[in-house]
Amino acid sequence: NGESKFERLSEKDLGSWMKSYQVGEAWSEGLLGGEPEW
Repeated sequence: NGESKFERLSEKDLGSWMKSYQVGEAWSEGLLGGEPEW
């Protein structure tokens, strides 16, 4: 449908997430939505 959905993580959930992923990695893996153009 072309819309993005965003959710705010709690500090605890965000901290756990950041231990596993760097923002650039998460984006290139498609975890943040959108697709990298390589």
